[in-house]
Amino acid sequence: MIQCNIRNITSAGSGGGLKKSRDELEIRVKERTSELAEANRALVLEIDEHKRAEKSLLDSERKYRTLVGNIPQAIFLKDRNSVYISCNDKYAQDLKIAPEEIAGKTDYEFQPGELAEKNRAGDRKIIETGETGLFEEKYVRDGQERIIQTIKNPVRDEKGDVVGVLGILQDITERKRTEEELQKIDKLESVGTLAVYCHDFNNILAGY
Repeated sequence: MIQCNIRNITSAGSGGGLKKSRDELEIRVKERTSELAEANRALVLEIDEHKRAEKSLLDSERKYRTLVGNIPQAIFLKDRNSVYISCNDKYAQDLKIAPEEIAGKTDYEFQPGELAEKNRAGDRKIIETGETGLFEEKYVRDGQERIIQTIKNPVRDEKGDVVGVLGILQDITERKRTEEELQKIDKLESVGTLAVYCHDFNNILAGY
């Protein structure tokens, strides 16, 4: 009789323990499910934000390429070692290559050694001083001598350190020729004016 009661109490205790364990497990499952759902929502928001940022970057890059691709000046970007990173269509056309072909190349692959070294020296000056520089060089293009003006600007990272050089080139050959012609005209006018003065002076002397 005593043994039977013990068995009944043990059975009742075991049933209560299982129910408690089952209830605790269900609570933990619900909590974990809630945590996973929250994490999933955060992940979805993060993905959406990443997509928006990516779209914004692509839009900005597209606008930049449209802007750079439609200006008449040739533009290039180099790193600290004067290695090309990119360029616009105009610069690539002048080199007779596709824009994507310039990455990883140097001036030595497009210009005579002396001129290439001179351009790289200009790059080093910009990187060392951190200041914008203006350069003029004579090139022979398609058998004709051209005068190219290059504005080189230091490119800085988010810390303000100079990490490269941005160059903007413009053919100023015609402008230089016009300036030279104007200078010749000024000289001729000066000579003509002097001749008139001399003639008048001689006339005055002749009157005496």
